[in-house]
Amino acid sequence: MKRREKIILGIVAGVGLIFAFTLFRSMFLDPLRELDNRIAAAQLEKLGLEKTERDVMSAQATLVSAQKVSLPPNRSEAHRLYQNWVAELAQASGFQNIRQIVVTQRAEGTVFVASPVTINADATYDQLVRFLRRFHEVSLLHRITTLDATAASTEPNSRLRIVLTAEGVSMPNAPPRATLFPETALTADATADQTALTIEPAEGFPIKTPFRVRIGPEWVTVTEAATGRWTVQRGADGSKPIAHAAGQKAELVQTHAQPARNEAVAQAFETLAAINPYMKPRPRLEYRPRVTPAGLQTVMRGTPFSLTLKAENWDPAYGKPLFAIQGDAPEGLSLNEESGALKWDPPSSVATGEYKLRVVATGADEPSASVPVDLTLKLRNPNRPPKFKPVTNPRAYLGRLLTLDLSAEDPDQGDRLSYSLSGNVPQGAQLDARTGRFTWTPSEDLDAGDIRIEVSVTDTGDPPQTVRQNITIRTEEDAAKARLSGIIGVNGQMEAWFYDALSNKRTYLRVNDALRFADIEGKVVGIESDRVVFETGGKRMQVDIGSSVRDMRPAPDPPPVAGDPPATTVSPGVKAPPPRDPGEPSDSANPDPPRAASEDADETLPSVNPAERAG
Repeated sequence: MKRREKIILGIVAGVGLIFAFTLFRSMFLDPLRELDNRIAAAQLEKLGLEKTERDVMSAQATLVSAQKVSLPPNRSEAHRLYQNWVAELAQASGFQNIRQIVVTQRAEGTVFVASPVTINADATYDQLVRFLRRFHEVSLLHRITTLDATAASTEPNSRLRIVLTAEGVSMPNAPPRATLFPETALTADATADQTALTIEPAEGFPIKTPFRVRIGPEWVTVTEAATGRWTVQRGADGSKPIAHAAGQKAELVQTHAQPARNEAVAQAFETLAAINPYMKPRPRLEYRPRVTPAGLQTVMRGTPFSLTLKAENWDPAYGKPLFAIQGDAPEGLSLNEESGALKWDPPSSVATGEYKLRVVATGADEPSASVPVDLTLKLRNPNRPPKFKPVTNPRAYLGRLLTLDLSAEDPDQGDRLSYSLSGNVPQGAQLDARTGRFTWTPSEDLDAGDIRIEVSVTDTGDPPQTVRQNITIRTEEDAAKARLSGIIGVNGQMEAWFYDALSNKRTYLRVNDALRFADIEGKVVGIESDRVVFETGGKRMQVDIGSSVRDMRPAPDPPPVAGDPPATTVSPGVKAPPPRDPGEPSDSANPDPPRAASEDADETLPSVNPAERAG
């Protein structure tokens, strides 16, 4: 075969092979490739259907979960319950001047009904953050849709004008219930520090502790739960422990089931609380608040007791301090929460003694900021004042020591008495503070007259009682300095003459006459030629001629009665008196009335008619 024929044959064979391969691919390979593509498409469709199924199942699970935490299915009941709950939460968080605005419900087909609640109120930034944290931590299908907070100033803790709208969702297939969260009620009153609460049978509350409950504006943590009884920690979540009456509602604070979410909510709002965009930055000040006064306070029965407590060095960021009694208080005691005025008028049923009292000052805007103060109220009966025993106004003689024993009695046993002088005290006067003995020697150059002194006596009661008494002292010349200037016999009777040079007066005395010179009093029992004997204070005393009464000395026993009267004796330099007139009446028949007579006289006795002198 020639070369040309071989080339043609090769070309024809190649074309045949190409045709044959094309025919093979169209008849066998292409159907197989199409089948593979269809298989791959089917597999992708299957995966899509599986994902859709999972999405549907997830959506169904989410729907079921949402139904569990949605509002009750009854739309009107759901709206009412949600309005009340939002208002109570705002009030418990410290909002003031709360006003609700009625907003119409909004239905999204048959899927759910939205129940919006709008409130206007005044609150601080911290109170707003506290409300938002408590709002978001509860397991409820709701949200904040709008929030507007306007500040009037940038001062610390200034009030914000709050307008917010919260929206709760009610789903038709949600489980029906009469309350948003499980509730029970207290069966007995509870004090502010009581940790054991008795409750009505509680349904829907957790079995496992701890869990939180809201009782009015106070949050408590239940640490032990038994039938009809809870053991709690008071004042949880920054709330203030207060007293609750029997019948008060206790509502479960139902938080999210995922602890991580609760922690995230708490951390987020803690950060938000630290950043207050409404407050101008200020230098950090260190406050050391305290409540005064403290310690022992005395309460007198029958006298209303009042005391005003004050919070000193108080941080304004805490808000106004509010005062409350922690623990038991005695009967009849009251405390004004805002002013700190403590008042107590103890009734008779309260025994005397000491009563311990603790008062706590907390911030109106920051209940977690609290400062305690411990008081001891000592109730005692009134301290009755002492009473002076009656005293006769005394006489004091110039140049002579006056001793006056003052005495007082105290009706309260055990009190000691202390005496003192007050007012214008005479020079040299002294008063023994313990015994009450008053001593004073008036100066001889003092003018005679009345001196008024004021004496005080004070007991050691609580409080001390002081009583004052005025005493008038009559100061006189010392008449006892009168001296026996002469002794004469008149009509058979002896007569003694005394002369007081200070007053220039004479005094005439006979036997049985009363004798009185200054503070010396007695009765003349004998007159002899050189002396006068008298009895004073149960003693026989004598004054010698020429001596003063003040120089008296003890007298010997009386001598035998003489038959004749002795001769007249006078002091040297003194003229003898004239003889007594026989017609002068005798005093011997009436010895009891005093015969002492005083006359202005010179030192030298004049010669006078006895009858004229006696008259």
